[in-house]
Amino acid sequence: MNNFENTFNQVDDQSSKRTLPWLLITKIIRYAYDFSSICTCVNTNRLRGVYNEHNRFVWDTRSKLENLEKIRDDGTCLRVTAHLQMEQRFKEEQLNRDDMCPIHQYIIDIKKRPSFNFVGDFPSNKYLGLVDDSNIRKLSLALVSKSLFNFVSTRLFTKIKIMPTIESQTHIQNPFCVIKRATHLSLLPLNRYGGGASILDYQDIQRFIKDVPSLCCDVEELIFKGQTFLDSETLLIITANLPNITCIHHHRKTDGTTINELFTNFTKVTSWDLSNVSINNSKSLDQLPLLIKSDSPIRKIILPNYYDWNLLDPAVKQNLEVLSFQEKKSYHLLLDLQDDHSSFPSLRHIILDGYYLKEWIDLKLPTTVVKVTLLSCRKKKSLLFFKENPQIKTIRFLNIFYQLDTFCNHSLQLDDISCLPFNEIQSSVENIIIHSPTSILESDVRQFQKNGYQFIGSTAARNSNFKLQFKRMEDSEYESLNQLIQPPCTFQVKNKKFYKDYCGSSSQNILPNFILFKIIGMVWNLRGSCTCCHNQSIKDRIKNDGIKLLDNQEFMKELENIKSNCAVHFSTKTAYHPGGFNSIHINRSRFQLSLLSKATFGFIQSNYFNTFIPPLESASMSVHLENNYCLLNHFTSLELFHDRPYESSLDYFLGKSLTITEISFNVIDILDKYSDTYNFYQKTAKSFIPLDIRYLENRGAYHIIDHQLSEQLKGKPIEKLYIHEDQRKSVYESLSDDTKMSMKSILINLNEDQDLVLLNLFPNVTQLHIDKSDIIQNIILPSKRIKKVIGYAYQKITSFLKINQSIVTFKTLFKSFNEIGYLESLVKDNDLVDAIHIRNLVFQISSTPSKNLLSNPYFQLNKTINS
Repeated sequence: MNNFENTFNQVDDQSSKRTLPWLLITKIIRYAYDFSSICTCVNTNRLRGVYNEHNRFVWDTRSKLENLEKIRDDGTCLRVTAHLQMEQRFKEEQLNRDDMCPIHQYIIDIKKRPSFNFVGDFPSNKYLGLVDDSNIRKLSLALVSKSLFNFVSTRLFTKIKIMPTIESQTHIQNPFCVIKRATHLSLLPLNRYGGGASILDYQDIQRFIKDVPSLCCDVEELIFKGQTFLDSETLLIITANLPNITCIHHHRKTDGTTINELFTNFTKVTSWDLSNVSINNSKSLDQLPLLIKSDSPIRKIILPNYYDWNLLDPAVKQNLEVLSFQEKKSYHLLLDLQDDHSSFPSLRHIILDGYYLKEWIDLKLPTTVVKVTLLSCRKKKSLLFFKENPQIKTIRFLNIFYQLDTFCNHSLQLDDISCLPFNEIQSSVENIIIHSPTSILESDVRQFQKNGYQFIGSTAARNSNFKLQFKRMEDSEYESLNQLIQPPCTFQVKNKKFYKDYCGSSSQNILPNFILFKIIGMVWNLRGSCTCCHNQSIKDRIKNDGIKLLDNQEFMKELENIKSNCAVHFSTKTAYHPGGFNSIHINRSRFQLSLLSKATFGFIQSNYFNTFIPPLESASMSVHLENNYCLLNHFTSLELFHDRPYESSLDYFLGKSLTITEISFNVIDILDKYSDTYNFYQKTAKSFIPLDIRYLENRGAYHIIDHQLSEQLKGKPIEKLYIHEDQRKSVYESLSDDTKMSMKSILINLNEDQDLVLLNLFPNVTQLHIDKSDIIQNIILPSKRIKKVIGYAYQKITSFLKINQSIVTFKTLFKSFNEIGYLESLVKDNDLVDAIHIRNLVFQISSTPSKNLLSNPYFQLNKTINS
């Protein structure tokens, strides 16, 4: 501190030799301070798209975490991990420094990141407000000299948002803290997300106000935020220690007692904003005529509910300048204003629920009303209400949060507002103000320009929003702008010409196609497994250092090396969870192979992307499949489910005669609609390798299977047959000898001796899929040929695996919501350590693996693949 003070004094001594008068210096600094509040940055829609991808990944991944503890441990790192992976895309889409406003140019120069917001639905924004980057630049003015430090801290930096904690109090009392005096004071809740705000919140407010009198004595505007009620003692302390309050914004829970004490204690207040309070009983407002005396200085009252302002004393109504008209039944109050303007002669600003504007189009407001605030609006609806009231010069759109203990649900979205037909009212309305939860985008600016309004800039509003301001353009400006705006370019992709030219350039292959196709097949299989896996040291650094790692080039290079060595994610630009992924990642990586040449496209089209699951919406499915440039053109596997439009799918396949080698379905209606369903199989199937109908549980139709299945499968080299347990014994026994000989995998239970008898029917089976968790203790398989077992993680399975030493691979399936917990206990307890013949463990789970699984000393993660 001593070194800092000496430097500060030295700079101040040098500044004492200034040539400009102090009065002129303060005016320049005040101008620079005010100018530093306005941001004119306009971001691209593409940048918002990148942020949306980032946030969607975080929330989707958080939703898959099993419990709150994992959300705290792993979830805290998700946002940072995603940002690290997508940093290059953020850099590509963000504004250049020269295109930024002076505020954010300064932010970039000091190696910080602009705090743009493209989501706007986080609860922390509601309580703490959006991050105001302008404060950083404003505070830099205070570091010029000691005299300017005193000037900025006592005259300029006086709008303070703070949590009334002991830490904040100690910081303020430090002589080098720039927070010295407040004229606007926002008291924030101690809990960031509000839902668990401390019950002792009012005690912290009392202590803070009494212990920092120098900060609070000049407060004129007071903003309460929080979830709890304020007791009488707290309000009395506030009244005694903040004698100059003229404006109160109360954003806390409120009842009749609180309303009474507020208006009784703060008799000098001229502006009341209660629009964001949560009132338990609307009748709490009935006492207002008794609380607001005829000599009251009140000029502004905003309430969250409907209120009949005619009940107030006539002397009070003479002074009111701003009123709220909530709910549809306020219509009769506005009619009274239309008929008798003398009731509220000073009224200049009204707050309306914009949802009813269309129904109030015939209203004529008093000529004194020049500003209207809308709390909601209908998308793409008429604004003729303002055309009928040409005296209105300013329209403001304001977001209100009615429920303080929930996530922010904004009634107004910038995309909806920008689509309103402002050109209808351009002749009268001069200014448009929007309190937006998100930063403005270039598409919004263009839309307003088309309607004749120019974006001026944005500032940080007190209600946790960006305050966007638009000004009506003059006719000459509007015409010149229309000449500059050209219609968007229509970029037409000429598929056929591009395809022909591109394929022709690769016609002179050095290697013959059959060798290239083998290479393509190898690469295809390689791109089915992910090798991305962050070790514990990387995870610890992400958790401890957070977003600061973006500036660590060595660490970023290490992450890039892990990603570039993964066959799935080497070229991806979206966020992904290391060690966990889905088919989208795989298909994107594999799809790139089809773009090498026309020959490889045809090869992949005929041999890969063969599994077809009908989409929920199948209207355009057939049209898409008929496209010559669609890769989905040769199916060998069908999966049909009861919630999918399978009928159109089967109709499509019946006309194609494709080679179907795998069918899985659980829709009994298929058998009812297509009585020759198995004839369809016989017609289209040249080799019936796997057939899975274990989920076909409508027993009334099993006679079709009994009657036809054995005959249909005769002579087919089928290798896997899974049958529901109710029909399993009869179907397996009725199969022909050649079908039994070709079988490699069957579905079976091991809870009865007759299951082993069924196993003896298939001499070449090497894989068992155990359907039930209840198996016979210490059961020994009759054959040593069983190499792989698929089952569920349960206690008895470990004993079974230890005894049968021919098993090399064990694949676990999970149906429990706590699948990770079962899996961790299986590995953590080392139940399989003694089974040294088990060389491979395969876990099929829907969640991402935890650090306990990845760091197990007995089993090392090899790769992750999509199933």
